[in-house]
Parts: sequence; C-alpha cells; structure tokens
Amino acid sequence: LATKSATTTPAWWGVWTLLTHRGARDMRSPEFLGPRIGDKVFVAILIAALYSRLGTKGPVERVAGIPALLFLQAIMPGFAAAAYMPSLFLERALYVRERNDGLYRPATYLVSKLLVEVAVVFLISIPTAALIFYVCALEGSFIIFWLIYLLTSLCGLSCGYFVASLAPTMDAANAALPTYVTALLFFAGYTLRRRDQPVWLRWFGWTNFLMYAWNALMLNNFSGEPGLLGLDGTPVLEFYDVVPGPPLGCHMAMLALFACLFSALAWAGLAFKRLQQR
Repeated sequence: LATKSATTTPAWWGVWTLLTHRGARDMRSPEFLGPRIGDKVFVAILIAALYSRLGTKGPVERVAGIPALLFLQAIMPGFAAAAYMPSLFLERALYVRERNDGLYRPATYLVSKLLVEVAVVFLISIPTAALIFYVCALEGSFIIFWLIYLLTSLCGLSCGYFVASLAPTMDAANAALPTYVTALLFFAGYTLRRRDQPVWLRWFGWTNFLMYAWNALMLNNFSGEPGLLGLDGTPVLEFYDVVPGPPLGCHMAMLALFACLFSALAWAGLAFKRLQQR
C-alpha cells in the first residue's frame, strides 16, 4: 500500500491510498454492500407497509401509532450496527501486520474505513427515509427526519466499530452489541417515560443516543400539532416527557457528538489494545 513509513507519509496520502485500493473494491463488492443495504431496505419497506398513511388517520391512531413508528425508526440503526463489525474482524490480522510494518497509523486506517461506511450509509439513508416519511404521511420536515436518521445511523456505525475494536472475538462482539443496544432502548423514553423510571437510573437516559434520536423525531413530527393530546389529556410531547427539555437542535447535536465519541473510542481500541497474541 505504501513505500514510505507512516511517520514520513502524510496522513491524507495514507487515507487516499486505502480508499483507492480497498475502499473502491469494497464499494463494488456485493458481499460488502449486501449486509449494509439489504436490512435497511427490508425494514423501510416493512415499516411503510405496516404504518401506511398513518399520519392521515384520526388523533387516536396517530397518538398511539406514530410514537411507536418513530421509536422503531430510532432504534433500528443501533441493531443494524452488527453489520459493520465483521469488517474489522476479517481484516484484523492484516491490520496488525501492516501497522507493525509502519504502513499507516491507526487513525489513518479508521478514517479510511469510516469514509467508505459513511458513503454507503449516506446513499441508502435518502431513499429509505423518504419511503417511510412519505408513505406513512408523517408531519414535520423531511430534511430533518432524514438528518436524524443519518446521524443515528452514524452513531450505530461508530458504536459497532468501537465494540469490534475492543472485543477479543466475533462471538464476544455479537453478544456485547445487542446487549448494549437493548439496554439503551429501555431508556429511550417510549417503553417507559423518564418520570416513571427509577430515580437512581434516570441519569442513564441522558447517556443514550437512542433517546436523543427518538426525542428529535418526536419534536419534528408533533411540534406543529400542539392540540394533539396524549392519554392523560396533556399534549403528546408533554405526555412522553419530550418537553420541557432540550430543543430539536440540541438533540441532533448530541447525536453528532455521540458519533464522534464512539469513533474516538474505536480509534483508542485500535491504537492501544493488543489485538493479537504472538
């Protein structure tokens, strides 16, 4: 991949070299693209079929159905992160050898991998988000709806890379990631409102990127309907404890922050964890 050592080669050149060789090959590979596209297309079609024209129905159907739809939209990228983990495991031996040979730094390798993954996520997120938004007749801005979905997908992607960078085996990673995401969904605010959660566990919701994703989706959809009431007669956003709380922009900023945090932790795992015993 390179004729110079990582200490003398500019970082951008290492990223470009990895992108033009391995990245370009991955973007043409059905084995690489299939797991990253197939599940998202299937889930989008399934949600669109189940909740078709939900936004045009009566207030009872909307109050009961739309929060559930948005909850599914928020949590699915977390579980979809499992599709990204095998990439690091399959290349682990190659990464260790090339890093020890001084071909690139851990950051160079991670950035090149993330750029390819982000390109795929970006391209597939537009049609799948449009399918759900328009077929289900949701309210609010489609651009914001898509951006929330994209940011949540990036959180799931970087979280998957973080788990893969630390897990000793693929089996361990496949056990750790679903367990973590399942724990997060209980604190996202839909299955149990924050006011109903134990006080000593309520803090966990604020460390939960799924909560910020669901709250942002709820704000985008229901902010224009202040007269729509929840089960207790209060506005639906108040019923689910979405307001009073951070505004929509803060939730989206937190999603971007989590994506950066998980990426930084993935770099730390690649840089400092001993990946193979010799």
